[in-house]
Amino acid sequence: MNLKSIRILYLITIIFTSSAIYAQEQRDYPVSVKAYGITWDGTYLYYLDSDRRAIIRFLDNGEQEVFNIGLANMKGISFDSKEGRLLVTAPKVILKLDPNTGGVIDRIPIPLTLVGGIASSDGTYYLLDLETGKIRFMDKASGLLVGGFLTDRANPRDLTYGKDSLWVSDSSNGTVYRYNPNNGNITGSIQAPAEEIRGILFSGAKLWVVDRASKQIRSIPFVETDRFISSGETEVNVTYKLHYKLPEVSLAKSEIAILQPPTNENQRIRNLESTTKGFRNGTVDRTRSLNKKLDLSSDRGNQTTTLTFQARIANTAYYIDDRFLKRKEAIPDELDRFRIAENENFKISPSDSLSIFNSCLISSKDTKQVHEKLLAKGYASQLAKGIRWNKKDFSTNPMDSLNAYFPGFGWIPISLQNLKASKENRTYFATEDELILFQANNLEKIESPVYFRASPKEEWKQLDARWEIQINKK
Repeated sequence: MNLKSIRILYLITIIFTSSAIYAQEQRDYPVSVKAYGITWDGTYLYYLDSDRRAIIRFLDNGEQEVFNIGLANMKGISFDSKEGRLLVTAPKVILKLDPNTGGVIDRIPIPLTLVGGIASSDGTYYLLDLETGKIRFMDKASGLLVGGFLTDRANPRDLTYGKDSLWVSDSSNGTVYRYNPNNGNITGSIQAPAEEIRGILFSGAKLWVVDRASKQIRSIPFVETDRFISSGETEVNVTYKLHYKLPEVSLAKSEIAILQPPTNENQRIRNLESTTKGFRNGTVDRTRSLNKKLDLSSDRGNQTTTLTFQARIANTAYYIDDRFLKRKEAIPDELDRFRIAENENFKISPSDSLSIFNSCLISSKDTKQVHEKLLAKGYASQLAKGIRWNKKDFSTNPMDSLNAYFPGFGWIPISLQNLKASKENRTYFATEDELILFQANNLEKIESPVYFRASPKEEWKQLDARWEIQINKK
């Protein structure tokens, strides 16, 4: 059988073409204690075994084929699709190997002793120098180092190239960072469920990482757009119990409404239901809600309404790169209900606007202050309330947060618990252990998700409410 026609079916179903993995079943590959690096040649998956000084190839029958190389400190491995060769780094050398036999085709000397990763694109090799934490650029034609940049990571361990970006793993925090190779700027990050990342591979809509702690190669699904990267999704079942009291008025034409937990870029709400009969999908001032019409026969006094739903929550990193700072755009008129429009400064540059935006964050002691300062500068700001939950025992704590709108970029979720900003900050995070329950429908504060109106002609008014939350892993 022609080796190039074989498809890997080892603990995972993968449909390949010559350049992409189109469908992958999320399973894991077992690896050795000293696994390092990972690559794929269009047919087979490979990693390095430091103890055996060998390359390991996964076969379609579940077995592993060993290519003994005999060099110590081999750490970087990738596949050069243009040359059809495996690239492996060892002290002072890059090896070009035949992927079918593991035989050495060429040796390229390099002035680096400890290289943690290698990637190839057009006429350049990208090398991760573990001694300096720097990504070095090497010209293929001349063999000379021609530039590079510092990763500024605590414990960088591997790199890969994909979608015109370099991706670098940091083993200190289980995160993979995306870099613009033209200027070395971070343009996003992906949280990996791995403790000791020793290899990364970018393919399609997934990253594959070598997790030395669990001795596995693991796939990490993620969603990538020009504004954000979401990864590490967690799904939970939520029981949301609300306690409130109906006002002492006639209920003949009245209506009760409960704001629905929002679906957005970092949380998706599914199968929302009320255990109390009569609630239907509706709105409160353009915000989605569950509404119930009341009448003279409706119960008065203290009420309890229980909602159940499933929430998919992801780690999401928002990054305002130079493309957005070049867009000198005003805040859209439809967002005027979330801001004080006359405070907007049309003369300020986008870069200066970002510094002012971040100053509102770092100079505030709580979410209320952030909200007030953003409004004073003309930014749109939407207050929200939710919970943070403990992934070990599923206990919960209340959380204040907000959404802030940066011109030319869009809405950014901001929670003071996980925000570490500076005036030059461009990255903002929403984490998988935070769930937004309800948010304001204007620039005013929000204290309750429960609304009431005595008749269809009257405005909605918030009712005092107390809520209980129970989180269970799905």
